[in-house]
Amino acid sequence: MPATKNTTQTAFDPAILTVTVKEQVEKATAAATKGFGELKAMTEANLNAAMKSSSVMAKGFEVIGRQVAALAQANVESALATAQKLASCKNLQEATEVQAAFTKSAIDTWRAEGTKLTEIGTKMSTEARQPLSARFTQMIEKAGKPANF
Repeated sequence: MPATKNTTQTAFDPAILTVTVKEQVEKATAAATKGFGELKAMTEANLNAAMKSSSVMAKGFEVIGRQVAALAQANVESALATAQKLASCKNLQEATEVQAAFTKSAIDTWRAEGTKLTEIGTKMSTEARQPLSARFTQMIEKAGKPANF
């Protein structure tokens, strides 16, 4: 009669248990290392997208700031020119016409500049959204794939 090993003894054999535990720990360590590497790469890509977006926003706000400063300067110059014209008016009718012309010009200028600022803001937000949108799309696509452990 051949000698057979007791399965219970084999399952609890310290040598077999040590090898089995070691293999499981190595597999888990490899999976965790891979996961952390992927997390690091994803985080770096997300930060790069955020930095690109922030850079676009900063440049856009710089353009808006210059535009507003130029508008304010032009408004001051126009107001001073109007004040000089008003000072030289000979009667109330002439002063009313100068003031009406100034008001119409100011409204037209603000309307045109408002349109320009809106266009700048729209362009800026569209460009700033692109890197973030691309990252979001990539993350959603990756989330839809099964994990490889």
